[in-house]
Amino acid sequence: MKAKELYAHYDKKTQDYMQCLFDCIEQDYGEIPSSWRISLDLIADNYEVYLKAKNSVITDGVTIGSQRNPQYTTMISTQQMLFKLLSSFALTPMTRSKMKNLKSENKQKDFNDLLEV
Repeated sequence: MKAKELYAHYDKKTQDYMQCLFDCIEQDYGEIPSSWRISLDLIADNYEVYLKAKNSVITDGVTIGSQRNPQYTTMISTQQMLFKLLSSFALTPMTRSKMKNLKSENKQKDFNDLLEV
């Protein structure tokens, strides 16, 4: 699968990020089953929203006048969702080390059982 083609309507940063994720997943698991596409789409969606919210916070600040910038809350919630989604693919340092331990102990479960999102 080519992420840049699947996510052509997204920002270039999102396309590049998703291609990197696809490459990592293909390296670890050989291929990306079509059943994982919805989770990958959620990662792309959340990353795209995160980037837009982050740019708003950088441009406009955490507060606009006396009110909190609503994009700040969006930025924080998308960060949390991205962490959960990336963890489900063992793409965070902590979950990656857990996967290595499972492999080294020869107790690796079916990857689909590890998807928690």
